[in-house]
Amino acid sequence: MNRRNFIENSSAIAAASVLPHKILDMLKERKYKMGYQLYSIRDEMAKDPIATLKSLKELGYQDFETYGYDPEADTFYGYKSAEFKKILDDLELTTTSGHYGFAPYLNQSDEKMKWFVDQCIKGAKSLGMKYITWPWISDEQRTPDNFKLMVGKLNGIGEQINEAGLGFAYHNHGFEFIDHDGLTCYDMILKETDPTLVKLQLDMYWVRHSSDYTLKELIEKQPGRYVMWHI
Repeated sequence: MNRRNFIENSSAIAAASVLPHKILDMLKERKYKMGYQLYSIRDEMAKDPIATLKSLKELGYQDFETYGYDPEADTFYGYKSAEFKKILDDLELTTTSGHYGFAPYLNQSDEKMKWFVDQCIKGAKSLGMKYITWPWISDEQRTPDNFKLMVGKLNGIGEQINEAGLGFAYHNHGFEFIDHDGLTCYDMILKETDPTLVKLQLDMYWVRHSSDYTLKELIEKQPGRYVMWHI
């Protein structure tokens, strides 16, 4: 895919590539890398991950959040972890976080979940990530009972990941803010998980469009807990 088609087919990239100059200046002055969530262009990553990464680099992105790790094969986008790390190194790109598929293990045994987390740790360390992130549960899992089950597992997962020298975070969408008889899934996460074990990745869009909170309120309510955000 050439650069013109790449931009036309990715509205998210097109929007990000015209960030206000003030933000771009801040990134330069503070030496922040501009990051991108690869799930946003999952079709392109499935077709040709190397060409897609090169196009993203051309647009100014240097750091990425992965998705789709295969725990059985230890692969990212069809490449063994070590191979994919070499691809990133050759392009002078990095990964800070990965979205990992916890949802299928939610209703499985603790032993199966522990195995999956161990595999995630293996993949994350291979790529030099700092965080393993729980990004999602499926539509049919979004019941009050499953929310309680998930929240009950987060501390244990966070402890396992922290003991391996990595950080664990939860990424919100909109369903966490749906009221269930006066209680939301997000309130449960805030109240019932250990902030030293379970950090938060704030998706600003969903907070603005699905919750009664303002971004400022959430951040002030949990100081130091929001270690990443999606804009």
